[in-house]
Order: sequence, then structure tokens, then C-alpha cells
Amino acid sequence: MVVLGGALCLVCALWLLAPRAPSAGAEGPGGAAPVVGDAREAPIRPSRPAKPPRAIPVRTALQGVLGLWAQGLLTGDYARFHAALASDWKAKDGPADIAAVYRPLEAWREALRNFPARGKLVLLQSEPYRADMPDSPGTAQLRENVGPESPWLVRGEWRTGKTALNFTLILAADQGEWRPAGLLVEIFEK
Repeated sequence: MVVLGGALCLVCALWLLAPRAPSAGAEGPGGAAPVVGDAREAPIRPSRPAKPPRAIPVRTALQGVLGLWAQGLLTGDYARFHAALASDWKAKDGPADIAAVYRPLEAWREALRNFPARGKLVLLQSEPYRADMPDSPGTAQLRENVGPESPWLVRGEWRTGKTALNFTLILAADQGEWRPAGLLVEIFEK
């Protein structure tokens, strides 16, 4: 089997998932800006945390994300995929950066043109993501719906003809929706 672009995508995904130091700014603990004012003023109550997105079927989330990604690969324009990203990933990489990372996979445009209408989608893992997760397949869970925990890990494979697309997707609850926070894609040909 031939593996192309996998190492480049793995490096990108690891970089995207690596913990980052918080940026310096005017925010205090919990992300709230410090309040400066007269003690006689009414206290400012912290806003309620955003309601987590509703639980949705894993396949629905997966087909939406991979459909946008495949469309970007087919057209070379990742603007729609970029618009759907979680805030952290969107802030780090623009559409051109994303196109550069996935450019080695353009050789499989024709096979991916069929996604997801043809071929077979196999889910291998769907569960809350933890940094200390074991890689042992015997411990993997396969839950039907994404959430309510965030971030969420989805691993699987999509096969069509002699081509197999393996993917690892991290979804994050962001702005009331499930958005991609990392995507590793490897393509194999038999």
C-alpha cells in the first residue's frame, strides 16, 4: 500500500492538537475581564457559560466536516471548510494554510469526488477526547451521538474502489455548534 501525505497531515494534526500557552491580555481567571470601578456600583455578574450544542449523530457531524474538506480538496478553495472550523484552529490557519497542508492529497481528487455518496464509511471510534487516551483498539468506544462532552474524537475509514481514506477528527463545542478542531487524513491505495 502507498501512504502519501500521511506524515505531513500527522504533523499538522499534532500541531493543531498541541496545548498552547494562554495569551497575555486583560483577561482574568475564567476568561472574564477584570472589573475596575466604584465599589458602590452594582456588582457585575459573570455571564452564564454557553449552552453546549445538542447531541447529534456522529455520522451527520462526520459527513458534514469531511464533505466540506473534500469539497475544498476538489476545488482548491478551503474557504467554506475554514469558516466551519473551531475558533482556535480558525485563528491559527487561514484557507491558504489549510490548502498547503492538504495539497499532497490532491492526487486523489477523483476518488474523493464520490464522497460521501458512494463507498463505505466505517466508524472505528467515537468518544470524548482525552490527551491521555490509550491507542489500544480494545479500549475504544463507539458512541452513536457526539456530545455532550467536548472535545470529541472520531476515527474511521471511508473506502471506495481501491482507495481508503483514514481519518482522525477532533470536534469541539464552539459557538453552540460542533466544529472541527483537528483533522488528520491519510489515504491508502491497494
